[in-house]
Amino acid sequence: MLNKEVIMMEEWVTVEEASERIGVSIPRIYAYVQEGTIEKVPDPHRLFPSMRLLASSVDALAEERKRNEPIGETPQQIATKYNVNITDVYDAIYALDTPPRMIQRGERHFYDLLPDDVRNIRAILNETRPVQPFYDAVRDVALHQQMRLPSGEIVRVSSRDGEWGTFLHGTVWVPLDASWHPCYPIHRPSVRAQDDITFRCPLTDRVTYDALDFFYTTWGVENMDVVTTEQTLVIKVKEGTFPLTALWTDRLFPFLTEHRTSGHFTVDKTYWYGKGSRRATSLKLDESVIEEVKQRAKENGLTMNEWIEQTILRALNRKA
Repeated sequence: MLNKEVIMMEEWVTVEEASERIGVSIPRIYAYVQEGTIEKVPDPHRLFPSMRLLASSVDALAEERKRNEPIGETPQQIATKYNVNITDVYDAIYALDTPPRMIQRGERHFYDLLPDDVRNIRAILNETRPVQPFYDAVRDVALHQQMRLPSGEIVRVSSRDGEWGTFLHGTVWVPLDASWHPCYPIHRPSVRAQDDITFRCPLTDRVTYDALDFFYTTWGVENMDVVTTEQTLVIKVKEGTFPLTALWTDRLFPFLTEHRTSGHFTVDKTYWYGKGSRRATSLKLDESVIEEVKQRAKENGLTMNEWIEQTILRALNRKA
């Protein structure tokens, strides 16, 4: 224990001085003391009228904060700047060849994205961002849906610069009009589901579009999502049991099995049975831990579930 003489030999600062040196609020200084980040001068006999802090401890924290001062952008700033979901930004970060700089504040670690990181993240986002709308409620048409022209010819609908239509014979662009008729229904009652099954299918394979026809008729646009990337069609359908439609063919099973990226499914002669990969779990956590998780999730623009999952995946050195 420090006696009065030892205390006087130690260089100390007040709480107010520590706040100025470190550049944080006075309540934050008290929090640092409480968590042991800043060491206070023992004063069991109340020799001082107010708390005294070891200057060496304060200066060490100030230096650490200086080393970890952000010089780049946060994932949330990137998501806001480019109008994308924060989870897409984190997926892009995990896909980088070289992990970006991280800064530390206490026990917390944050990404500090430098200009090169931002450029690489933008490139990844541009590859995965949808380049075509999936469903147009005004025109009631879905991407790559089969339509019948007045001539009887069957075409697939796509979108170009916000206009729906098709390239007739692969060369001439023909805009969609009221004389076109869908070859099958694309609506089904919306169902509630906790998860989905995801398929990443090559755009150059004809079976991809057969699979899409099947999904449209079985799930309807209400229960699925379609995203076009540079080389693939990413199709997500809700988990559950669905009756097979006439568009199901035997060759779809091995094709979808090969290109499934999440979830599980099987079929019999009548039904499709699908189950997502996510499983519910129950964690008993101290209230202080729960509050800390809430705060960190909020800082990163995530739900608590998303933050916990991403933190666990990072600890396991895996990607979502």
